[in-house]
Amino acid sequence: MAHLLKYYVPTLPYRGTAGADIAIWDIIGKSSGHPLYKLWGGSNNKKMPYASMILLSNPKERAELAASLASDGWKAIKLRLHHETMAEDIKTVEAVREAIGDSMGIMVDANQAQSSGKWQPGVVWDLRRAMETAVELHDLGVYWLEEPLNRFAFDDLAKLKDSISMPVAGGENNTLLHEFRDMLERNVYDVLQPESMVLDGITPMLKIGTLTEFFNKKIVPHHGGGDIGVIAHLHLVAAWEHAPYLELLNDPPIGSYAHRFSIFENPPTVENGWISLPDGPGLGIEIDPIFLE
Repeated sequence: MAHLLKYYVPTLPYRGTAGADIAIWDIIGKSSGHPLYKLWGGSNNKKMPYASMILLSNPKERAELAASLASDGWKAIKLRLHHETMAEDIKTVEAVREAIGDSMGIMVDANQAQSSGKWQPGVVWDLRRAMETAVELHDLGVYWLEEPLNRFAFDDLAKLKDSISMPVAGGENNTLLHEFRDMLERNVYDVLQPESMVLDGITPMLKIGTLTEFFNKKIVPHHGGGDIGVIAHLHLVAAWEHAPYLELLNDPPIGSYAHRFSIFENPPTVENGWISLPDGPGLGIEIDPIFLE
């Protein structure tokens, strides 16, 4: 165990409790001889990732990148939308939709969960901005609207969800299990997006996955990094029938998923829009010794 903790806790973004929790599950999987997704009852040996954008960019650049991803076989993309005006946001989606047609699913992220107005370019949305944007996005065939309001604005989020036709997603910055129970009981989101680093590991993620299924909702864990955490999330979504996607940061050239997986000796790859599960026991991947050195 100490050998594995040397790999998974000190050297990676997932440190402390979260890193130890992932390492322990990897040990359990290796001891049982099974990949984690099978240990958790899953049978899907591949999942569909969506290319999650990192930058808030202009319509022309996003359309060109989306077309490039589509030509590489990607089947879904998530755009950041929090420009100064709603018109700029909608132009971005229109340009992407025109570039890719129906070949890819589109999700959008308003990044409002803990907005201060200064943490990144863009503005803080209110309920009206969220509702008006959602109407336009629905007409463009967008799958979900993510983090349209502050993470604790449960009353307004519920109003939004009841007033629009498209799914609302969120939860990436919520830190406690009871917060997700409240979201479900108050019918705040259609798609829950817990983050294992925020929640101190994948053990609470398994509990949230069960709660989400009980309430007949979808779950697509958020992941704002790479490396070990993404592999853990890959096993999670492969174990859940109610998880339609894997979030995978892939906004080249500033952030390629392949670069984030470069620490592995046997990294998984996206082929024809799907990513295969590692078939080894536990997490099923090995750290390249060169990275540790």
